[in-house]
Amino acid sequence: MSTGERLSGVDRAWLRMDRPENPMIIVGLIVLGRRLARPALRSLIAQRLLAFDRFRCEPVTDALGATWTESTSFNLDDHLLSAALPDPGGQQELEAFAGELSGTPLPAVPISLVVP
Repeated sequence: MSTGERLSGVDRAWLRMDRPENPMIIVGLIVLGRRLARPALRSLIAQRLLAFDRFRCEPVTDALGATWTESTSFNLDDHLLSAALPDPGGQQELEAFAGELSGTPLPAVPISLVVP
């Protein structure tokens, strides 16, 4: 992706609909076959997701809509959460935790307004 790629119509719509009372959230859950130490998990995510530029970008709005721009403040460690499930730590507890976490507002992504 080149710097300055315009947001698609769908991405632009999601950006415009995002409000504190109506957050546009996409939730992903990765279930691994075994426990990974944090450095190994960090490395796996960096290899698999950060290989795609989009995961390091943020939308910057302008008079014509918005543009994907590489974030100057991106830090993968800001996106990794360590938590233990309550006993017995099974599927039901995982689903409850994921549901609770997905309903928790994230810190605001800095969005810049560029006026020509």
